This record gives sequence, C-alpha cells and structure tokens, in this order.
Amino acid sequence: MAGRLGIPFHVTEVDGVPVFWADAPGRGAAGLLFRVGRADESLAGAGVTHLVQELALRALGPHHAQPAARVDGTITSFYLTGSDDELVAALWDLTRALRELPTDRIDIDRRALATGERNTAAQPLTLRYGAAGHGLAFHEEYGLRWLRAEHVRPWADQRFTRHNAALWITRPPPAGLRLPLGDGTRIPPPPPVVRDRLDLPAFAAGGASGVSVTFEADAGAAIDAATGAIADRAHDELGHVHAWSLPLTGTRVHKEIGIEGDATPDVLARDGGRRRRIRAERPGTARRAGRGAACAAVRRGGGGRARRARGPASCSARRGAGRRSRPRRSTRSPPQTQPARCARRCARSWCSPRPGRPSPRAR
Repeated sequence: MAGRLGIPFHVTEVDGVPVFWADAPGRGAAGLLFRVGRADESLAGAGVTHLVQELALRALGPHHAQPAARVDGTITSFYLTGSDDELVAALWDLTRALRELPTDRIDIDRRALATGERNTAAQPLTLRYGAAGHGLAFHEEYGLRWLRAEHVRPWADQRFTRHNAALWITRPPPAGLRLPLGDGTRIPPPPPVVRDRLDLPAFAAGGASGVSVTFEADAGAAIDAATGAIADRAHDELGHVHAWSLPLTGTRVHKEIGIEGDATPDVLARDGGRRRRIRAERPGTARRAGRGAACAAVRRGGGGRARRARGPASCSARRGAGRRSRPRRSTRSPPQTQPARCARRCARSWCSPRPGRPSPRAR
C-alpha cells in the first residue's frame, strides 16, 4: 500500500491495535497514539490525561532509551526509539502500565505537573470555544490540584484501550511484539462548539503585541495552500509571520495566521487565497500542500517563539518556506525519514477518523 506521498507502507494488526509500518533505515522508532486529549476533559478535571501519561512513563524506568510523550487537543502520543528488542520491551511495559496504572507516586507526579506553564499560544481557542472542549488547551490543568487514584484509573480504563489506539513503527513489527491493552470502545473526537453569544466575525484585544487571524475550515489541501500563500506574502510586507494548523476532527481544522510586532495587518484582509496569487507568489505551494495534507498540526510554543510538535507533527507543506522563520525541531522527536513520516501520518489520521474510513482489515 502507498501513502499520500507515494511511499509504501503496510497496515497490520497486533492484539486488536492497528499497526502502520514502513521499513526505514537507521535506529528504530515507534509511536503509540490514543484518541484522547485535553478537549475530552472537563474544566475541573483538566489534567487527568496528562497525569495518566506521566504515570505510565514512570513504569518504563531508566533502562528504556529516550521515551517521550505529549498530550494534544485530541491525541495522546508516546514515542520510543531503540533496537527491535528495546521497542518490544518498552511497548510491553508501557501498555501493561496503561492497563494496570501504577498510582503509588500519584501525589508526587501531580504536584510536579502542576508547576508547568500554561499554554498561552492557545488563547485564540478559548476565545472561540470557551472554557470547554477545544478551548481547554489555554486553561490551567485544575485537576492536578485534587485528582486521586480513584479518579485517574477509570479514565485510563475507558480511554487508553486497544480499540482507541493506533501504533506506527519504522520497521516491520518485530517478533514478539505484544500490546496487552484493555478492551473498550472507539471514542470519536468531540465536535468543535463555538461559545454561546459569540457572533462571528469578532475581535478581541489582548495584552501582547502583534495580531492573529483565526478561522475554522474543512481540512484539505486547498485551505493549506491558501493560508500558506497569505502567510508568505504577509512575511514579505510585515516581517515575522507564523501560520499554524490544529486538527479538530477528521474533517475540520482550526487555522491561525499571526504577525508578531506592531505592523499594520491590512495585508491579511486581501485576497491572498486566489489561484493566480498562489501561482505567482509561491510556485509549488499547492503541490507541496497536497503532498502534506495528511500531516499533523504544527503548533505554537510558549514565549512567542515557534516550535515543531514532536513525533508525527512534521509537515512537508512547511518545507521550502524560504523567507519565513523555521520552527525549532525538538531533539526528542523520532527520525524524520520519508517512510517513517508516511507511517506516522496514516496512524495519526486513523486516530481522527473521517466518515466512511475503512478498517485496516478492509484495506
């Protein structure tokens, strides 16, 4: 089977979990993804997913090389690197920990996580969606003040199951690979719901310099090409510009184009998405965006600087950005080989299902 970039990948199943793999050179890497994130939580219980992730990572111990994890709006991801035997052992320990969550250190981990900084880059989300669902990413994780084992274990048993997971790996599944997760049901991502009494288009003044334009749209190559062309021209005329994309569901995406500084943002209101401007100002934009349509979101980090999301969030539509400032690549990300990216994208899109998507067995 070939992915959207024309790179061969394979789909199989291990213990009921769909596995997307591509044979890539170099050190092995794997990512275990679950369809659960900040958007599934409540305001009072925010942080429960983050706490489950931290408790599960504790079970891996220091003998596993470079484990990493992150909690996004709708996806929780665990990333591992190593030899075949190391990956098999790490995935076994990780899935066993998620099935029988160790909570003996829950108070220590809860207090440690509570010292983390709030994601100020997510403020446009809470302005649009409020303090619920996809807007929770901006708010403090209040649940880290009071959550106990009796609250965390049921969340792990319901959300971190074989039916709510997908695995990508950069080599054929090694012999002895097991994923002993518990049984459960497939949980679709929560639909984006705009806050009450919000009439769009709307304007909100903040305390930081710069301006951002955000909107919600159908996911696809066309909207990626249009926002890329607008951001390129705005960069030429106004300076530093960032353009981010956040998947909400399998078919909807939240887009942001921002200008840092005090420049006048009139250029963002022009018709930058028209076909003739895309062709004239950035040849190949539509082609690159089409190849990278299955990429995961590129998100904005804290402190006003840009960073690339870890793991499968490498987007080929961002390559060749030229004059724009490139986001920093996390040193903890798995290797970004072409076959590996293909497997990651397919696994991530599996965790954000589109209507009518067949199962791996049907493929």
